[in-house]
Amino acid sequence: TRDWSSDVCSSDLRPVGTLFIVSIKLRLVRTAEKVAPALRRIGLGGVIDRAATSLSGQLGTTSIEFEGFTIQTASIGHVYYMRDLIESDHDRFFRELMAKAIPRGGTVLEGGAHLGVMTLFAARAAGPDGRVVTFEPNPETLPTLRGNIDANDLGERVEIVPLGLSAERATHTFFVSGGGETSSLHDPGTASHSVQITTVPGDEWFDEGATIDVVKLDIEGHEVDAVRGLRRTLTNAGDELTVFAECNPTMLAKARRTPEDLVSELEACGLVVRWIDDASERVRELADGLPEDGYVNLICTRR
Repeated sequence: TRDWSSDVCSSDLRPVGTLFIVSIKLRLVRTAEKVAPALRRIGLGGVIDRAATSLSGQLGTTSIEFEGFTIQTASIGHVYYMRDLIESDHDRFFRELMAKAIPRGGTVLEGGAHLGVMTLFAARAAGPDGRVVTFEPNPETLPTLRGNIDANDLGERVEIVPLGLSAERATHTFFVSGGGETSSLHDPGTASHSVQITTVPGDEWFDEGATIDVVKLDIEGHEVDAVRGLRRTLTNAGDELTVFAECNPTMLAKARRTPEDLVSELEACGLVVRWIDDASERVRELADGLPEDGYVNLICTRR
């Protein structure tokens, strides 16, 4: 296995000695991944959380080059997330489909930005006259998200809304876990702590005549409620509308929702729902059956 850290950490931003330390810490993270579940089962989860916090503080900001973008990470969890994104190559076909769906000068609505990887892809595809409105409620992720938008000189195209998308305006407990990518309004079972956040319906945020070309929802089980809060906007959108929505049965269940609930909500907005098969790089019909394990990204169009 190649030394991932030496390939992707920007050597002009960090001295060789620091890169070596980053490499060692990543190896520690890999070891911790193997033992953490057992330690949590016997009540020692706090030890893992404190160790991760300590390592993150010592690591500082690391810059990673990814498909033409500079992605800044602020914790071990962020670095691990990017390592997994690069090594596994998952979601590559999804990113290609989304980029193709975004017209030059178009408007993209994003629910769940995390570090801003997909936000950057959307902004690049939309072009200098385009607009990306991204909703990210995690206050601990927002500084890194803003930093990544600025680091890639895309601030004029991206509007960051520090709120969550839901069916109603309300205050919720938000469960923070890992590098932030699995944080959710519904306890994923791996949360280290929680914070209070505010949600809004998308229909409340956008004017009735607003034109949205592409919607991307990745909000860890809260997609059903987000679509309900966007029903007017999605229904009134043009014939070229494309909606991408994560369908994660495990997290939907924690929200007391099902994949069928999500499909029904999307179809109620006049959309035809299919799913993205990353492995075979195909868009498949629901009649083909969703995978029994793991999550998929749905792709929804008028036709």
